[in-house]
Amino acid sequence: MRNGEAYAVGIAKRIAKICTDLRAFQSMEYDPGASMGVITTEWLIPSYEFTRVSEIVLACKADEKLNVRRYEDKYKVVLIQRFTI
Repeated sequence: MRNGEAYAVGIAKRIAKICTDLRAFQSMEYDPGASMGVITTEWLIPSYEFTRVSEIVLACKADEKLNVRRYEDKYKVVLIQRFTI
């Protein structure tokens, strides 16, 4: 196996490991051009449980992207974590 092929296999194994560790309502995207990955976690939270939204916002790290959208009877909270592979 050549170095380029070995590198590609190594990347594929790391991506597969990340995918097997995903929790419910998570997705993973990989951009080979940037060697970057993104894990997106989504929650649908009833509007009467706003304290849960607050807990998620307070737990966010400085490098995580957060999006909160209000619907009639619920909130959709999306947390995006970027990482280098």
